[in-house]
Amino acid sequence: MKKLTSNIGESMVWKVDFNGDDGYEIKKGRQQFKVKLAGRSCSCNSWDLSGIPCPHAICAIFDTGRDPEEYIDSCYSKESYLRTYAHTLQPMNGELFWPKTQSEEILAPIPKKMAGRPKRKRNREANEVPTRQKPSTTTTTMGSVKTRVSKRGKQMHCSLCKNPGHYKRTCPNRSGQQDVEPMD
Repeated sequence: MKKLTSNIGESMVWKVDFNGDDGYEIKKGRQQFKVKLAGRSCSCNSWDLSGIPCPHAICAIFDTGRDPEEYIDSCYSKESYLRTYAHTLQPMNGELFWPKTQSEEILAPIPKKMAGRPKRKRNREANEVPTRQKPSTTTTTMGSVKTRVSKRGKQMHCSLCKNPGHYKRTCPNRSGQQDVEPMD
């Protein structure tokens, strides 16, 4: 019903021309659609696919003086819904008891090499930190590969009081000391 109400609102801007044989031309500017009410079809194919009249079809329906709800497909009715779910789904036997077929087994497709230049960098693990261009004090050399040592799990210590859990700027023992150390 929401979709139908929305389509009714959109149908107000279209102009209707009856062309005989229960056919209509629906126009707006340079756009034009053909609607056949008897066949319940529109050239935009929206009504054909969804079963709910499109804005163009609603213009033609209003021109005949009928209600657009009469043209909604019967699959949306309560009776169809109840008929569909009237029976329960029965359980199946497991895969062991399925009938065997004489045809060959369906396999996954063979992976193809994609076109284009291959990647130069390898994919890193989730806990691996990317390396920096310049060597720093936190890099170690394992063979010929440089990797950065992670600080995950390491507890930082304050450089003033040497206690864990905070750093120099938030040190409780800092009482008015400057961050800049005196020069000799």
